[in-house]
Amino acid sequence: MNPLAWLKRDVVDLPRAQITRLVAIDSNGARVALRRSDSRGFHVSAGIAGDDLAGDPMLRRAAGALQQLQFDDVHPVETILERAREDGETVVGVDNGLEYRIAWLSDEGRLWSVFSATVADPNANAVARKAARFNARHEKWAYRLPMVVAQQLRINADDLHDLQRLNSAASPEADPGGR
Repeated sequence: MNPLAWLKRDVVDLPRAQITRLVAIDSNGARVALRRSDSRGFHVSAGIAGDDLAGDPMLRRAAGALQQLQFDDVHPVETILERAREDGETVVGVDNGLEYRIAWLSDEGRLWSVFSATVADPNANAVARKAARFNARHEKWAYRLPMVVAQQLRINADDLHDLQRLNSAASPEADPGGR
């Protein structure tokens, strides 16, 4: 029997409404930051200049990718670290002060994630305990997430530039006839 059939596969369950910021850092150090600003959703706050893309579906998907997140495969982190290369990081801030970090590792065409949690205010005891429980469960494991989820969490400047071009091409200002 395949152990994944009976293994509890959830990693984290963060509703989009609890997420206050998401920062994606690629392997070259380029950084894109999304920050919740109001009821309309997320705004690009760093890493790209130009139009405000608040409320765009791509940004909502990135912020919602951690809701009921499950993995496709799991290995002890030390076996992946032996042969993988670092391939960026994603940081997700939550409204209770918890911060989740996802370190991305590339290994022979596969993308692995290593999760950890920290707390902005170490005096917030309940949140600190939650981070400690999360780390105790996940710190020794590398997870292979569904590729679509990994892509959503690894939003990059090229994606945002493409999105800006699409938005400006579709706007009424771009088409004088309003078609």
